[in-house]
Amino acid sequence: MNLIERYQDEVFSLAFSMINNEEKSKILAFKAFEETLSSAYGGRNKIKLRLFRNVLIKTESASAKNRKNKNPVNLFKNKLNIFDRKIFILKHEFGLSSSAISVVLGVKRDKVKKSLLATMDRLARKIGG
Repeated sequence: MNLIERYQDEVFSLAFSMINNEEKSKILAFKAFEETLSSAYGGRNKIKLRLFRNVLIKTESASAKNRKNKNPVNLFKNKLNIFDRKIFILKHEFGLSSSAISVVLGVKRDKVKKSLLATMDRLARKIGG
């Protein structure tokens, strides 16, 4: 259970007790979480990037390979080293820019660009493009 799940009912209940309007209380509770997290982490986009970074750190030791999926792109992706796989997923599955990926991974943007270029070159050769 995460902190938001742990406290969302209490935050909503407090808002509801104050204004006695369910819909407005939901909106205010959401805004309270958003503003609190934004002030701690510097805005919505930075929250997303920090969440992505934490997920990648936590999944690094686990095998993310899905051997049941025979899609050529997924098979290719699963054979990439962990660093290149992270970059490939963040770029092509989540649409992050090279700059955002560099923030998530804590590396220079040039390193991200080189990885993307090399990975796309390998993928093109693999699928015959």
